[in-house]
Amino acid sequence: MHWVPVAIVAYIANAGAALTDKFLLRKLIPHPAVYAFFVSLIGGITVLAAPFVLEDASSVAVAASAVSGFSFTAALFFYYTALKENEASRVVPLVGSLTPAFVLMLASIFLNETLGVPQLIGFALVMLGTAVLAEEGNPRRRLRSKAVMFAALAALLFAISSVAAKYLYTAHPFGSGLVWRGFAGVAAALVLFFIPGNRRRIFAEIRNPEVETGGVFFLAQGFAVTGFFLINYALSLGPASLVNALSGVQYGVLFLATILLSRIVPSVVRESHARRELVLKGIGTALVAIGLAAIFL
Repeated sequence: MHWVPVAIVAYIANAGAALTDKFLLRKLIPHPAVYAFFVSLIGGITVLAAPFVLEDASSVAVAASAVSGFSFTAALFFYYTALKENEASRVVPLVGSLTPAFVLMLASIFLNETLGVPQLIGFALVMLGTAVLAEEGNPRRRLRSKAVMFAALAALLFAISSVAAKYLYTAHPFGSGLVWRGFAGVAAALVLFFIPGNRRRIFAEIRNPEVETGGVFFLAQGFAVTGFFLINYALSLGPASLVNALSGVQYGVLFLATILLSRIVPSVVRESHARRELVLKGIGTALVAIGLAAIFL
């Protein structure tokens, strides 16, 4: 399973992206659609490799790339909408606990992927652990029902994107498939751009850029592009359901990073860490670790 270390590094990069995303959405970028547009557009950088790796694809493969690209952009919008108003260490695990479940269901239907009993037990433990990580001890600060809805939609769309990408990489060489996927991402970004309200916000951001925005945004994208490329590479090598299950690594890293950064730079990362919450998150992290071990026994 040489795809495992690739996926682990990818999810560590995604944890870094989640932290910088939270700072951007709270401090600098006013609307999730604007951020989803720029992220999708930058993610389309893979199209630059077209002259070197692009190959003709079947209509089914092109359709799979379109589904993957458009669902990913839509997932970003709902994810950033939930993340903007809630703590990263709760929204990210909530999305992540639901995404593997959706992937498992969709992969069994469309990819004929099946898991053994130990792997299913591991899945259950990972989802339980990430749900505990998302739990808020203070009832007044729990995730709002609207945020839960947005997070669930994001998880479903991320799962659709992953399963469609796995189908694409199964039927097509990885490099060429990634370029087709990049074209779809750019097209999805253009759809966001041509929505009048979004276009006004995007032009406003371009006309009045902040130096701070640029620096943090490109740092976020450095993490995100690294994670995106490596996750797609892992998907081309391993089962979609198990690649997504490894996302538990991201939540453990996010948990530890927010504890550290909320003490070093509390004006940037503001996370609640009462003793009860630390215990809950420690238990959640342990459940994720045990679940991952069960999956790969």
